[in-house]
Amino acid sequence: MTLGAVVAGRWSAVRQHQVARFLSVGVANTLIDIVIYTCLALAGVPILLANFISTSAGMTFSFAANSRFTFRTRPSSRRALLRQVVSFLVVTGVGLWALQPLVIIAVTPLIETVTSTTSVILVASKLAGIVVGLVWNYVGYRLVVFAPGGTTAVTLEE
Repeated sequence: MTLGAVVAGRWSAVRQHQVARFLSVGVANTLIDIVIYTCLALAGVPILLANFISTSAGMTFSFAANSRFTFRTRPSSRRALLRQVVSFLVVTGVGLWALQPLVIIAVTPLIETVTSTTSVILVASKLAGIVVGLVWNYVGYRLVVFAPGGTTAVTLEE
């Protein structure tokens, strides 16, 4: 086996573990988000406001969990931390407050053709938005927010 094959195999294994950690953080974020969103929407809070509040709660948890657990980085300076926080807010904000609401608005009429149950419509449209946001966030976090520049990797070992 060549050195390149060994490095590629290790890189792939590290990436797979990173994706698994990202997905586990995402499950926690999703539960926080969906529970708050559904409760607020059923209580009569307008859907886009409910979405803003629920995603903000999940986002707070997401930053801490993804920086330490998923990508295992620590900013090397206050300036690096500020860059990380700002880029996290931009990437996550676009995903949560632009892409997700657009998907919710776009798919709700489609879901309503299948069911008239309000809670099913709310959750199904929210899940569609989450799926789009999931892809957006992982790519943005990996390439921009928690990229190695300006941070120190905690460890590459699992």
